[in-house]
Amino acid sequence: MKSLTADQLIGIFSGAIKNWSEVGGPDLRVRVVRREEADSSLAVFRNTLPGWKELQFDKHRSKLAVTTQDAFETVKQHEGAIGFGPYNSKLDERLTVLSVNGISPLDPSYPSVIALSLIYRDATVTEAARAFIDFVFTEKAQNVVREFGGIPVRGM
Repeated sequence: MKSLTADQLIGIFSGAIKNWSEVGGPDLRVRVVRREEADSSLAVFRNTLPGWKELQFDKHRSKLAVTTQDAFETVKQHEGAIGFGPYNSKLDERLTVLSVNGISPLDPSYPSVIALSLIYRDATVTEAARAFIDFVFTEKAQNVVREFGGIPVRGM
């Protein structure tokens, strides 16, 4: 299984879906790995995925991971486990990264994204900072962003 719908994800993480066979997978218990309410990955999902703002985890039928590394390692070690966190291209080597509604995390239309921005004032930018800002918009820097699973955007 490589893709789930947004509604299926809500069912899984809320505990309504308890077996992978309910979403076309094997007859295997779903093991939810959740994050703390203050976690930034959960905040991104709550703000970008339909239904996640109201989503309540079944705290008795899920495991709490306090770091991204802990979440990914728990998913890797337990058959049937599912978790979430920030995407990077190295995840594909260790875990099955799911698409949502058939849309890959590398697609600009993926339903859960965040934008990272550089904010500065021209009047206070040092020479070294200006060199870095200029570098960020080079093809070389854009390729590094792509290499790590990001989607580069062009400068203004």
